[in-house]
Amino acid sequence: MPTDEHDPGLNTSPVNEALDALAITDENAARPAKKVAKIMVYTHPKVARKIKEIAFTTERKANDVILEALDLYFAKKGLTGIKNVIEN
Repeated sequence: MPTDEHDPGLNTSPVNEALDALAITDENAARPAKKVAKIMVYTHPKVARKIKEIAFTTERKANDVILEALDLYFAKKGLTGIKNVIEN
């Protein structure tokens, strides 16, 4: 899915809205804003490769693909999704 940060109509998914909430506040900052927590996931190399492949073919970052998967997992478990977790 192509995105354009200058056209809000293309960036309206809940995952993109959550990512916007986590965005770096200073474009020149080397570190993310303090509202971002880092987690590490260990997985089989083929799974990591598939995530990178999906990201490449959809012109997104691997982190975006993983956040979308988490959002879907939250919904499957009856939770509110990433955006609502951040807001509450």
